[in-house]
Amino acid sequence: MPILLLIFALAALTGLARAQTQDDLTLTLTAPSLAIGIDQCASEVDKQIVLSGTLNGSYESYDLRLVYSLTDSACGREVLSSCPSTGGSEGSECGCITETTSSTISKRGALADILAEVGDLCARGTNAVHRVRFYLEYHQEGIAGASDIDERSEPQELRLDFQRPSTPNAAPTVTASEAALELDFEALSDTDIDHYEVCLAPLDEALTPTPEVADAAVTDAGAVAAAPSSNVGLREGFSRCKSAPTGQTSYRFEGLENDATYMVVYAGVDEAGNRGPNSPSAMGTPASVEDFAEVYSAMNGGEPGGCAFNGPARLPALLAPLLLLGLLLVRRS
Repeated sequence: MPILLLIFALAALTGLARAQTQDDLTLTLTAPSLAIGIDQCASEVDKQIVLSGTLNGSYESYDLRLVYSLTDSACGREVLSSCPSTGGSEGSECGCITETTSSTISKRGALADILAEVGDLCARGTNAVHRVRFYLEYHQEGIAGASDIDERSEPQELRLDFQRPSTPNAAPTVTASEAALELDFEALSDTDIDHYEVCLAPLDEALTPTPEVADAAVTDAGAVAAAPSSNVGLREGFSRCKSAPTGQTSYRFEGLENDATYMVVYAGVDEAGNRGPNSPSAMGTPASVEDFAEVYSAMNGGEPGGCAFNGPARLPALLAPLLLLGLLLVRRS
């Protein structure tokens, strides 16, 4: 009888252990952004991120770990035999950040510190996208000869994006009007475009940085951390830059000086905040537009009586502005 009770007790303990499932593990990642761009890596690494994990349920003799992987899957416990065990080098693909035997676990720190623990990713550059996947792992040693139990939460991902949007193939189309320029441009085929940036400057002031200027910040390891103003550099010489949301491929600049020539370009900005190289440039010159009343008045058409007709002597004065208006319409068509 005691032997049977022992067997039932062991079975119950085993069942308790095996009740652990992935659904009982909850992991959250709180960060200013889950997509870190070139400028962010260089200038915003002091911002805080928080990893919080929770084990839901009542279990005994287990441990929880916060682990990371730079590949599509996490490393097994046989690889992460100790914790903490963080790589700190480019060759490391996984590591353990911290562990506990309680039901909650957390890691809080500056983005720079977290990234340094998983391999100093901001220094890698190489015009690539690096993905860091964080997991909450549960482990319990086997009971009465049963196998060890290992469960892993769904991952929380932090993406370091050092790829700029592509260069637009064509210059924007510019339509000039009174103190304004209307830009129409082609949408980019990149899948992660967050918005477009349209830029304008007087022709004698504008510069147009080439794609090589954008690429220089991310082609070498370590270059990303040294490029805190790479987006600013791509706007060099353009006094006004405005945003246009995806799905909108036009923008209107107003309040410009008539008879002054402006250079305009546009570029894509991705979800990580990386600004792409400028498009080929286009130019436009706002010009004043006289309406019929202004033309009529300029041609001495404002005699007493307004538009009243007082005989054949008035006919040429009335026909002249109408003919001029017709010529203006023909020129615009």
